[in-house]
Amino acid sequence: MAIKISKEVRIGALAIVCIVIFILGFNYLKGNDIFSKEHQVYAVYNNVDGLLPANAVQLNGLAVGKVQSIKVMNESGSLMLVTMSIDKRLNIPSDSRAIITSPGLLGDKVVKLVFGQSAQYVKDGDTINSLMLKDLMGSIQDSLLPIVPGVKSTLASLDTTVKGLSNMVDAEAQQNLKETLRNLNETVKSLNTLSNALAKQSTAVAGIVQNVNGFTTNLNKNNENISGILTNTNQLTEQLSQAKIAETMQSLQSSVNELHGIMSKINNSEGSLGLMVNDKQLYNNLQSSLSSLDVLMGDIKAHPSRYINITVFGRKPKPEPVQQ
Repeated sequence: MAIKISKEVRIGALAIVCIVIFILGFNYLKGNDIFSKEHQVYAVYNNVDGLLPANAVQLNGLAVGKVQSIKVMNESGSLMLVTMSIDKRLNIPSDSRAIITSPGLLGDKVVKLVFGQSAQYVKDGDTINSLMLKDLMGSIQDSLLPIVPGVKSTLASLDTTVKGLSNMVDAEAQQNLKETLRNLNETVKSLNTLSNALAKQSTAVAGIVQNVNGFTTNLNKNNENISGILTNTNQLTEQLSQAKIAETMQSLQSSVNELHGIMSKINNSEGSLGLMVNDKQLYNNLQSSLSSLDVLMGDIKAHPSRYINITVFGRKPKPEPVQQ
């Protein structure tokens, strides 16, 4: 038999569940996690400098817990009690320090744990040593504060100097200055156009650079060969410098002169070769003899028996009739 649950009981159970969820969510937003396995550790500071609940507790850059709450300990407000929830599995030496610092220029404040050397460990509810380091902006501010008066004085002097120069410069000089600024503006535009053109040709420039790198790499790889070529070239030039080039040229000139004399004798019909070259009748006679010799050789090939008699087995060949 099914049990009937009244409407009032269901409404009451729903209200209890909502209250529990609200409490859990409220504690979670405050940085309290009921179901986490953490213990509470305390630290006392004179100034928390922007540290807020739910900020991280770090060990060597790793988040190992979070700030649970920050409370004022005395009426003057000179002491602040920071409650931290840290993983129970972490053994924290009792001489460790909790340092409030900032990991970056615009980062939130964190509590950084710096372990000590003690063999005793912090337990739940213990208070560890505290320390506060100035962040980057604070350090910069402290460095700049001493020079602020000097900077103000320098700015005042610079303003006075600029006003004096403005009064000293006439209208023509001001116009020249404007013209100079205008030309400078045009130059900047030209440089901008040039940079855009170079950006568009970046691929080609990269290819050229790559080719140059390849060329230099090849030169480096062939350094020994290049050194050998240069060595051989030096040896060749040394041998040429030691060679008797002048005597060789003189001998060559003498040979040329002798050849010139021989050619002159040939042209002047001196000697047999000169007569053969310059005597036209001798040339014609030789040409006629060669023609007759050619006819004779043709007739020998056509009628060899007229000129050569061969006897086979004691018989005499029958002479061929002579053509009339």
